[in-house]
Amino acid sequence: FGCAKLVEQGLKSHTLNRGTPLWMAPEVKVGIYQYEADIYSLGIVFFEIFEAKFPEWDKLKMEIVLPESFESSHVIQPLLQKDPVERPKATEVTKMLDENLRSILRKLNDVLPEEHSTQGNSVEEQLSSLYQSFLKKDAEEVDNLISEALANAS
Repeated sequence: FGCAKLVEQGLKSHTLNRGTPLWMAPEVKVGIYQYEADIYSLGIVFFEIFEAKFPEWDKLKMEIVLPESFESSHVIQPLLQKDPVERPKATEVTKMLDENLRSILRKLNDVLPEEHSTQGNSVEEQLSSLYQSFLKKDAEEVDNLISEALANAS
């Protein structure tokens, strides 16, 4: 995006108000931020991916407004904490995503017809198996199958 720069060890003051406001962590607006600001931005990107929409934008407060509840809130909300210290570290986000993916694969295995069940021990093998099975179907059928499986697994 043209805003990247090398970060010196311990540097806390950065360029003020650089970036797109919707993805900008609150502390970026005052120019004192570190890596936790990236976690916040990642939370916005995850919201877009997992919820398939943009968050609302409050023009008066100049901040995002999330729905009261949404399906991926257990993943997104920790990343969007106003206090940067309260946000998870990148390794914690990775672990949380891995646990969620494994949980989804278990649910899918429990409820999908045998022909679509995941094969293998590792997450990579299971995803590959599921992917190969789904390649034989059209996209709408795959969406319906997964939606039905996850709805029945709850």
